[in-house]
Amino acid sequence: MRTRNKTKLEKALLKKAVGYYSIETVAEYETGAKGERLVRRKVARRYNPPDIAALKELAKELPDVADLTDAELEAERARIIAELKASMSEQKIRI
Repeated sequence: MRTRNKTKLEKALLKKAVGYYSIETVAEYETGAKGERLVRRKVARRYNPPDIAALKELAKELPDVADLTDAELEAERARIIAELKASMSEQKIRI
């Protein structure tokens, strides 16, 4: 059980470190004599940008990366994102 939770946390941290898309749904209802009915529903795709703090947290696990400056971490993040996108495009997965 602990291993599964740790894996979930690592995946969530990685997702936040590289950025991700999320779907937001807003529904508007109208109350009338017949009860509530859906008037409008808006579905939006929102981009959540990469978080440098999450990347720093991941870097703590890597001993040779722990002492990098913010600029070096930013460059490493860009390299990792490019690598992930390349591997995911081969598998046809969308970030």
